[in-house]
Amino acid sequence: MNHKKVRFLHDHQSPYSGNEFYKRGTTATFRDSAAAILVNGGHAEYTDKPKQRAEATPAPAPLTAVKGVTDALSGELQKQGIKTIADLAIANVAQLTPIKGVGKVKANALIDAARQYVEVVNK
Repeated sequence: MNHKKVRFLHDHQSPYSGNEFYKRGTTATFRDSAAAILVNGGHAEYTDKPKQRAEATPAPAPLTAVKGVTDALSGELQKQGIKTIADLAIANVAQLTPIKGVGKVKANALIDAARQYVEVVNK
């Protein structure tokens, strides 16, 4: 399993086990897929790549690019603070279930679909 080192661009609270907190400017090493989620979500940058100019960075794909996310659901996700596909990929079920029509099964399916999308895009 490959790993990548990233530098956090702002303070970040991990939604995963342990709820680790990373201060802006600190570095940490993650599995490739987890690092990609952090970088694509705008939370971190790779330390082994030169910084890209902001104008060279393409706009992120809309949430509706994820299987199962409609325009209406995209709006509800954004109200919950989930603005990007990367945000959805690192979300947890508890963040999604308050949305009308999203139970645990659908929440897990949406999170999995977002993670798959991120992995395909980063290949």
